[in-house]
Amino acid sequence: MSTLANGLTVATEAQSHAQTATVGVWIDAGSRAETDKTNGTAHFLEHMAFKGTNRRTQHALELEVENLGAHLNAYTSREQTVYYAKSFRKDVPAAVDIISDILQNSKLDNSAIERERDVILREQQEVDKQLEEVVFDHLHAVAFQGLPARSHLILLLTFSRPTPWTNHTRPQSQHLIH
Repeated sequence: MSTLANGLTVATEAQSHAQTATVGVWIDAGSRAETDKTNGTAHFLEHMAFKGTNRRTQHALELEVENLGAHLNAYTSREQTVYYAKSFRKDVPAAVDIISDILQNSKLDNSAIERERDVILREQQEVDKQLEEVVFDHLHAVAFQGLPARSHLILLLTFSRPTPWTNHTRPQSQHLIH
């Protein structure tokens, strides 16, 4: 584990016999860091990251990941938003480039925003069918009344363009795991 001059924490674990690798960025910006006004932003931006960048269209991004034989994914929790790629060891530089690109250069096209809103609403409906998730969300709502940690992934139904994560996009709030 090391910390770069800009504050980015880097953790690595090498296994010389392994032919695959996982590279990820853990951002300390989960739902607990959101206010009532920005609630749902981390989750929404997580979804939007895969809709294309200034360098890659959505199709080009999907094709590049597929051609690498890699797996690119993300998730949002109460504590963090995580973007990660699983790839062959030799393709780690490409995986890092892809993750860097989606984190720094994602396009936020209005039509994609509208389509993704529906995807997230359907996803929330599926989560609402999972008793454990519902009970845990209610527990948090009671235990953390008046605090952002009360909710998991409440959606922004009036979301149009995201507010930047000014406090969470600094390197000090990010951790690169390789």
